[in-house]
Amino acid sequence: MKIFNKIKWVAFLMVIGLYSCNQQDQNVAPTTSVVPITKPAEISTELDRQRADFAKALAKSLANSQVREFVKNEAAKKFDGDFDILYGKVRNTQVGGQTFEQAIMENFVSANGRVNKTQFVDDLLNQDPRLNVAVPVNIKGWNTANYAPMVAVLTSTYKERETSHVLAYDSEGNEHWIDAQNAPDVPVVVVGWNERLKSRAQFERKMDLMYSIGECQEILRLKTSTPAYYNSPDGTKPLYFVIEDPCGGSGGGSTGGGSTGGGSNGSGVGTANGGDSTACGTEVERINEMYFTKNGIKVYEGWLSGAPEIDVKVYSAVIGFTQANLVRFFDQLKPDKRSDIIDQWWNVGGISVVNWDENVFGPALHFFFIEYDYVPFEVTFTDTREFSVQIPELAEASRSFEFEYEFTTGDVEMGGYTVLKCNEFPDFIGGKKCFALNQNFFFRLGE
Repeated sequence: MKIFNKIKWVAFLMVIGLYSCNQQDQNVAPTTSVVPITKPAEISTELDRQRADFAKALAKSLANSQVREFVKNEAAKKFDGDFDILYGKVRNTQVGGQTFEQAIMENFVSANGRVNKTQFVDDLLNQDPRLNVAVPVNIKGWNTANYAPMVAVLTSTYKERETSHVLAYDSEGNEHWIDAQNAPDVPVVVVGWNERLKSRAQFERKMDLMYSIGECQEILRLKTSTPAYYNSPDGTKPLYFVIEDPCGGSGGGSTGGGSTGGGSNGSGVGTANGGDSTACGTEVERINEMYFTKNGIKVYEGWLSGAPEIDVKVYSAVIGFTQANLVRFFDQLKPDKRSDIIDQWWNVGGISVVNWDENVFGPALHFFFIEYDYVPFEVTFTDTREFSVQIPELAEASRSFEFEYEFTTGDVEMGGYTVLKCNEFPDFIGGKKCFALNQNFFFRLGE
């Protein structure tokens, strides 16, 4: 019996030992539940390694409360509309008697033996001029006096809808794998790339597209970032621009619960069932509100990337033609913060689409949604989509219209929805009738 008990005791210790080793190898934090590490965003390129080395040094610098205070305050300025810091713009800002860069680099230890710290940062910015430091969640509750958050790093292998965990560092430089799908309840700093700034070529392309389809009912409000953002040490890199939301503003979210109801047919054309509706007569059609479910937003924008950026292209369907016409383009509609649009209605600001004259724009408009995500070395593609319009006054069941659209490597196609004039909202969520693009995203139009 004693021998048997000893064997059980040894076996128990071995199990504890193996469990402890496993926990050490897969340190998962911060999260409310332990999620299996199935698809981690691992380091696969030299640039990934450089970002990770930088993130580790930044994490260790956050042991200093002055650095923590600086990061929180700088991110809260929201220079691009999100809680982002363009590193190349603030690297020489004074923090507690030294520059921000010096505070980081005094904690720098390169994984590949690099010793020239200044050259390391210069090389990193030359390769990654949009190097970004963000606090995408829980920034307002961050008590910088006593809390040093982890610093996560986005690598080239990070995929918003697929990655289970990303690498992160604590203020002692220890590695952790943190849940990439479920947002934590504490602040986390994220090192990655800025997806809201546009190069000169991208900016000019957006402007050409906006102006080619005419100005909005309100004054078209476009603005470049001031001062210009030069990120390279010698100031020779292209400057980057921020595009303001055109044709109206962005507001905060209004609370509301509720569950989905009703529905739309396979083509995305709503069936009237009473309640609110699109414009009638020749009134101005507007985009008023948008809504993501808590699980739905993760399909399009992971918490590590902050608030979503929604591109909307509106096409008209004129009877007698098979090609749809682009009549309005909205670039990166975005809430003030991520939580403004999750399980509540976000007030877009009543941005005008068209003065809906049926003789000009036809009896239907097609709203096509894309969640824009910049990725380094992105490539632009062109594709074709089609939608059908069912018009009660015509004998045919429906007519099809085709359109081409551009998208980039990181973009996520959300889908399209066709509405008729005086089209009553068929769906319901958050206490309001609406159009359901799918089970993840909802929107409201109106005069």
